[in-house]
Amino acid sequence: MKELIFTHPTPSDTSKTQVGDNYFRDSPFPNPRKEQSHVIPIILKELQEGQKNIIVELPTGSGKSALSYFLPKLQDVDAYVLTHLKGLQEQYVRELPMMDNIMGKGNYKCKLNIPQGCMDEKVIQEAISLAQKGQSDSDTCSTDLAPCSTMENFNCPFNFSIGDLAKEETDFSDISTNFCGYYESLYSAFYGQYFLTNASYLVSLWPLGILPQRDLLIVDEAHNLSSTLMNHFSMQINHKSLESLFNIPSWEEIKEAKGEVKARLLRRRNNILKAWNPKDGDDAGLGIPAVPSITTQTSQRIWQMGAKVFVGYIKNLSKTLHHNLKNKVYSGEKLREAKLFVEQLDKLGIKLGDWENWVWSKNDELNPSKITFKPLSIKSDAEKLIHSCAKQRVYMSATIGDVEVFCSELGLNPQETTFIKLNYSPFDIENRPIYTHLKGGNLTYKGKTEDDYFQTAKAIAEICWKYRDKKGLILPYTKAIQKDVIEALNKYHPVIGSRLKSHSNNQKERDEVFESFNRSSGNDVLISTYANQGYDGKDVDFCIIVKLPFGSIADIQVRKKMEMNPRWYRAKTATELTQMCGRVVRSQDDVGHTYIIDPSFTYHFEKGVGNIPLKTEMPKYVVESIESNRC
Repeated sequence: MKELIFTHPTPSDTSKTQVGDNYFRDSPFPNPRKEQSHVIPIILKELQEGQKNIIVELPTGSGKSALSYFLPKLQDVDAYVLTHLKGLQEQYVRELPMMDNIMGKGNYKCKLNIPQGCMDEKVIQEAISLAQKGQSDSDTCSTDLAPCSTMENFNCPFNFSIGDLAKEETDFSDISTNFCGYYESLYSAFYGQYFLTNASYLVSLWPLGILPQRDLLIVDEAHNLSSTLMNHFSMQINHKSLESLFNIPSWEEIKEAKGEVKARLLRRRNNILKAWNPKDGDDAGLGIPAVPSITTQTSQRIWQMGAKVFVGYIKNLSKTLHHNLKNKVYSGEKLREAKLFVEQLDKLGIKLGDWENWVWSKNDELNPSKITFKPLSIKSDAEKLIHSCAKQRVYMSATIGDVEVFCSELGLNPQETTFIKLNYSPFDIENRPIYTHLKGGNLTYKGKTEDDYFQTAKAIAEICWKYRDKKGLILPYTKAIQKDVIEALNKYHPVIGSRLKSHSNNQKERDEVFESFNRSSGNDVLISTYANQGYDGKDVDFCIIVKLPFGSIADIQVRKKMEMNPRWYRAKTATELTQMCGRVVRSQDDVGHTYIIDPSFTYHFEKGVGNIPLKTEMPKYVVESIESNRC
């Protein structure tokens, strides 16, 4: 692997000679940051020399969106530009409206003024007629629950087949403005120089072979790409989904029923949801098989046999679903749910053939109501899933961390890869202090107690009182810790608790809370795991990191991956901690104070497991911010 590591900026005139001062002046970024001026010529040189993979680690606040704009423009090539989170994608759209943007169907409204999941053909045809006359637009039906997504063989005048776009003889130019919002965006992105989307969206489309290969792939927040690809294959089978798709009485229905009706519903539920066993033949239930979860003690024989049982179980579920779909048992939103579920089942059934790469865990070994399947590695699939969408690829992040681990996780050939790292910060060290002298409680998975939450709440309250008139951010790392910290603050420090802003898992509510917090000028304190990375807290004055982001070794996927490669676990922790430390100083003029109150921090930072300090995995400029403020 070719490595280019820089610990200080190069002279500012470098960019002017190799990129062109006039080009910067006439661009959306007329005043390029030092890091942009430094790294753009280097990346261009590597691309021009034909390097296949270029990994770029840039300090927080370097303006990676500018690179996504300049690299395709300066080479006059088409590019896929990927973000990790919807919020970051929206930020790109605000900064670079010339980039053609496409999201999942759920983010767009259908042109037809009909209810969600409507299947009434008469109502639909009337809505089409009105829409064609420009007399109505829907404000209730999203595209993912429109007839084009839920009805078989529905021919909508406002959409098209993606495959048709690739046919040169197909001309949509006269009717492109008549597409619904989703297809209008897809049309523009398909033909635009920039196809801006999120990694999950592209991964769902690219393997289908209906999108063209482009010259360049640019992945922002690339440290998340491996997790995104793993989530593409991961799947959960639970009783709630089975109840919905196989007409199984729910516990709510049973509780509300009386007498014989209640007994009959219970018998039906138990009969259908009994553990699936291939020996039962036609009488086999649809319940989760009596196969134990994978643990660190599971033998190879049990592991392999268990996978074979689950392949049979999955094939049985899939066969029943395909039969129901063929006989049009489902409609509306349930049809969409069934299609997605069977697609995931079919994919999982194939992948479990490689049983050594898969783990599964039940929520209860004796009476499970859900089981989760996760891969241990996706490097053999990554080329087909994402890398092959472009001839050359640029992976950018403030936290690449251990580049060998990064390449291994994504299946990148080091011999075809250049690693470029700017190991300095553009921000004055006085503006970005990281303090570690205040200690909260020990919030490890098994060790936390009521007193630990009392101590954590006490430390948070002390910091919040110091910044009583300022906006703050609390990063709790996990949702369980978030919930308990909120309860502890409300119990022991209600004045501080009254300043808290939090949200549920509902995306709409979360977006509203973030938008309200970003607009506020008071002393609100946002507590959210969603802000652990990617969040632009430029208007936030202080940030509190409650717990070091060590992945739970109770999660068998984490445990197995750690056994396979101990460097992965350490690198992942350092990457996530660096991300958390970079939330509140986002530009040269920002001033933000960060506090790490995990009492185990000093041990891990200075010594670490296996005598490998965590600080050896973190960027130099972050380590300096910590060490210069030690008490």
